[in-house]
Amino acid sequence: MVAFNKIRDYLALCKNDQRISIILLIMAGVLFTYQDLKPGVKFNQEEFKININKASREELEELPGIGFTLAQRIITHRKENGDFKLFQDLLKVKGIGQKKLEKIIPWIFFLEKNGKTNY
Repeated sequence: MVAFNKIRDYLALCKNDQRISIILLIMAGVLFTYQDLKPGVKFNQEEFKININKASREELEELPGIGFTLAQRIITHRKENGDFKLFQDLLKVKGIGQKKLEKIIPWIFFLEKNGKTNY
């Protein structure tokens, strides 16, 4: 019975502790929801996709793991070699490996020859 009373006392939270716990749980939920987004990205994947063949440097920088230099390399590669036709074509850009490509694929699309959107 003594053990039961200790457990009950341990689990009993005063009202203020309950409120603090609820606030912390809400904050943790918000943080987990947005943990994969880069600062500055204000949209989720369904709302924010860019055409890799038309995006500006600023738009490319919003992609996870893409900074100023890599965005500029993507644009230079586009100008010198034409539009990207497959996601794997991005591997030809110096600084983009398989892991980085996998991170940005959900955020990009391009138009195929027949005009269909490739997501």
